[in-house]
Amino acid sequence: IAGGSVATGILTRGPSAETPAPSTLLYVFEHGDESALWVTAPEASTHAGAVAWATARAGSDFSETRRLDGFGYPPLEVAVTPARVLLADPPTVQIVTDTVIGQARRAVVHVTSNIGAEMLGFRVDGETRLAAIDGQPLSNVEQLRWLEHWGAPDTAVALELASPAGSPLDLHVVEHLLRPEELLGRDAFTRPAELAPNINRLSDRAIFRYRWPDPAAGGRPGDMVTPPPNAGVPESLIEIRRDSIPVDTSRAVVDSSAAPVDTVGEVRK
Repeated sequence: IAGGSVATGILTRGPSAETPAPSTLLYVFEHGDESALWVTAPEASTHAGAVAWATARAGSDFSETRRLDGFGYPPLEVAVTPARVLLADPPTVQIVTDTVIGQARRAVVHVTSNIGAEMLGFRVDGETRLAAIDGQPLSNVEQLRWLEHWGAPDTAVALELASPAGSPLDLHVVEHLLRPEELLGRDAFTRPAELAPNINRLSDRAIFRYRWPDPAAGGRPGDMVTPPPNAGVPESLIEIRRDSIPVDTSRAVVDSSAAPVDTVGEVRK
């Protein structure tokens, strides 16, 4: 009886500073879109305090759902609400070599995160394939659509891309910034003691996705800037502090696991 009472008490007691409830909040934006998104995970609905906190930080209710597989997020429905667009610089993608031999095109591009993102995800679509990263050939090239590079490199990440001759390179770069306070303000993710970030749902990060416009297909990188709408975190909390971004010289780890299915689509109510 005593043991059962203790177990019941543990299961029924509310969250506290000693046993905080998981809470999820992250910022997601695709360069070129008119608005960004605040995201919270489904489990927040089981903790009234977690969903109330996320709603207060976002400034509006999470009344819509979306899948964010194309941003490197787990394949599940998440609740979203509009957020202010941060005019953060997109990554730099520079063609180093671009060669056509017969019917095959091979290009080496250097990718640099201008916000110091700790993870760079690379997704290819259409007839584009990932052939190598930093000089290391990749296996399973025909099936590989998603690749992760962890750790801020001293120099750019070198990608070798393959496509049929005459076909544009279809490359998306996804940046995961694990220091989102540098863009969203130091209080953007401040929680009460009874809540804690849910790392299983990638909480407390800013994710940016950029579709690189292949110059060989007439793409112009300068077309990606949009004005910030008046929504989301208060403007007084937004501060872009590039001078505070440290240089991480840790060794990068390449994850060439199977690509997540890109199911980014229209927002559904």
